[in-house]
Amino acid sequence: TAAGGKLGTPFTFGWAKGTNSLTGAPLNSVEPTKLTVGLDFQTAQWSWQLMARHHAAKRAQDIDSAGLVKAPKIQVPVAADTTFDLTAQWRLRKDARLNIGVVNLTDRKHWLWSDVRGLDTSSTVADAYTQPGRHLNVSLQFDFWGMPQRVQPCWVAPVILLLKYPLRPRLRGAPVSVREMGRLRHT
Repeated sequence: TAAGGKLGTPFTFGWAKGTNSLTGAPLNSVEPTKLTVGLDFQTAQWSWQLMARHHAAKRAQDIDSAGLVKAPKIQVPVAADTTFDLTAQWRLRKDARLNIGVVNLTDRKHWLWSDVRGLDTSSTVADAYTQPGRHLNVSLQFDFWGMPQRVQPCWVAPVILLLKYPLRPRLRGAPVSVREMGRLRHT
């Protein structure tokens, strides 16, 4: 406890390994190791959080290339990457909170293994699978029925209004992420 608030260090680590029991080949569905570490500060009225997310590279020995792309094509490699997010929350009333966050602070271009698995290096659309660059998330969250957040069942989850704004304009013809492509198709 410092200055009327609580300082915390959230931390997660995920690691998995798997092989096909018939062939001994690695399972392509297994994601690379992921580490998340952060620093947060919370008071009754507001809080902030700085998070670092590190995704390890998908190593060649962890890929069954024969199951993904046909020779002579080569699977798109996924390099290790680290991104940083900064978020803040203000409690406007007992049942309403305003959340603001800058995601991917360093505007790092990166891919997730699950998005490019099965995509070969000769693909002309590989950039369409990148994760979003630096962007701003804004949401207004309401709690209903006066239930404390820790006991709310999933179906009573707070209503969230989520708006995403890029912090820099996207150049005409520049690649968009898969999520953005999905939104464009549905508008």
